[in-house]
Amino acid sequence: ASVALYGKPVAAGVAVSANNSELDGLGLRHAVAADTPWKLSGESSLLGSNALHGCVLVRGLVAGTPHVFAAAAYDARGEAVGGIGGTSVEVVTSLPLPRLLLWAYVCRAATQLGARRVAIEALAELCAAFLAPAPPG
Repeated sequence: ASVALYGKPVAAGVAVSANNSELDGLGLRHAVAADTPWKLSGESSLLGSNALHGCVLVRGLVAGTPHVFAAAAYDARGEAVGGIGGTSVEVVTSLPLPRLLLWAYVCRAATQLGARRVAIEALAELCAAFLAPAPPG
């Protein structure tokens, strides 16, 4: 069994379909197992941590543009189970955000997810920006 995410920029009155896989990361099937909620894919091992286990990374979103998404489940034969799901509410991309704000979000999320190495790297970026080195002696 597997799942896939589909999406597109918002267009009046048009729902997301399985044809909406133009952006990088959409339309890719991710294996699902009964004993493991999500199996790791290449993208899921982002930053060498399984803390992002179950996340789908989508690239190529245009800043300030609203997008909608929908997911589909596939059986062992690769056939859609019940068709594609309902279209999400609009998600407006708001990047670019300030770099240090992003590091703060990464630090908080990594801490909450138990991704210690990622949290330490994010905290180091924040400390380098806000703390001055101690004077010698």
